[in-house]
This record gives sequence, C-alpha cells and structure tokens, in this order.
Amino acid sequence: MNKKLAAAAILVVLISTALMAGNRGASFGGEMESALESVAITSISEAEAEGILLMREEEKLARDVYLTLYDKWGLRTFTNIAGAESTHGCNGSSYGKIQS
Repeated sequence: MNKKLAAAAILVVLISTALMAGNRGASFGGEMESALESVAITSISEAEAEGILLMREEEKLARDVYLTLYDKWGLRTFTNIAGAESTHGCNGSSYGKIQS
C-alpha cells in the first residue's frame, strides 16, 4: 500500500474515531486535536484518490451486506454493524478532488 494512501486512511480512521467518541460524550483531553494538528495537509495523487474511493465503496458494500443479513435473520447485531459501517464511509468531500 502506498505510504500516502496509508496515511490518508489512518487520518480518516482517527477522525472517525474522534467523532464517534465525541457522540458518546468521551473526551480525549485535547490529545486527538493535537495529533491531528501535527498532520501535514498535502494533495494526493489520482491513484490515492481512487484508493480512498475504493475503500468508501467497500464500506458501503459491507453496510449493504449487514442490512441484507438483518433482513434475512432479524438479528439486531446486523443493524448495529451496518450503522458502524455507515460511519466508516466518509463522503470524501474533505478531500477536495475526490467525488463519488
């Protein structure tokens, strides 16, 4: 995996984790904000943009699979996981040139 793509994926995970923790009232005491401020913002290549879009599509697919499993067996676990998959897939708008 390309280093820039890996760094972008890690940044997405960090931001998602921070947002989910914030929704539960958890606090990182400024540690997360400090860590994110230290990350350099750079442009990404077309291949990196395509990789991020592919990851987004995989998250959508995973969500759809879990919703289908819920429809078949009616287990709440599947809707919980589908909800988590929905939070993983960012809309890509923060990446500028990445569009769905």
